[in-house]
Amino acid sequence: MATVQDYINLLAMPEHRARALEELRAIRDLADDAATVSIECEPVPIFEIPAVDFSADRVKAELESYTGKQLGVTVNADETGILQEPLPDVRLSSDGKIVRCFKKGESFRIETVTNPLPVYRQKGFKSRTNVSALISEYEVMPIWQKI
Repeated sequence: MATVQDYINLLAMPEHRARALEELRAIRDLADDAATVSIECEPVPIFEIPAVDFSADRVKAELESYTGKQLGVTVNADETGILQEPLPDVRLSSDGKIVRCFKKGESFRIETVTNPLPVYRQKGFKSRTNVSALISEYEVMPIWQKI
């Protein structure tokens, strides 16, 4: 992995200057100031059913009401009242009194955060401006150095 000093050394050698400038331009232009992360969160239930009223038919009716369309499937529940093949994610409350149904995959949310280590920092530059300054310094070379 090349560092600031490695690039300075490469730029000083005419045979490596073009490649070093190309890499520095790529580092400067790379849009990596932000990153996405998935964060676990407590989802909001789409509906709740009192545990005493819990049944496969009740869950099916609630889902049909929530989605606004008739479901052509039968929802089966085992003897504990938890769905074997749940359409939503189904969870019994800790006190055992309420069954909460959640959309699948809603336990995570995606957030955009500031990237703590963009490539220019990994290479040892303090900012993109420093990368640009180094590029500018070697792009405009005196004629005697180009020969």
